[in-house]
Amino acid sequence: MRKNPDLKSKIGKEMIDKNARQQRLMLASLVERFPHSRWLYAVCSFLHEESEAVVEKVAVPRGLEPAAIQPLLEKYGFRVKQAKFGCYLLPSELNNDLFYISLLEPK
Repeated sequence: MRKNPDLKSKIGKEMIDKNARQQRLMLASLVERFPHSRWLYAVCSFLHEESEAVVEKVAVPRGLEPAAIQPLLEKYGFRVKQAKFGCYLLPSELNNDLFYISLLEPK
């Protein structure tokens, strides 16, 4: 949004739902195919439907749990806001945009 502020006016509920559904399908397909793998789920979105909700609806019921990734990100200078299943990388002097990241491991 920072680099494309006009994008905010182009995103509606229908697009959000479509993107979230696609994210859930992709993650579910990969997790089912490789159930004992570690996953790094990242999206350049701050919307709950495309971030936390995807992990909660797909990964958690399939036996994956979030691993602590915030300390590592902070070590490299990222500003981070912790969430239930992952964290949000906040814009910083590293010139990154906001996005969501979750490291998932089998139980």
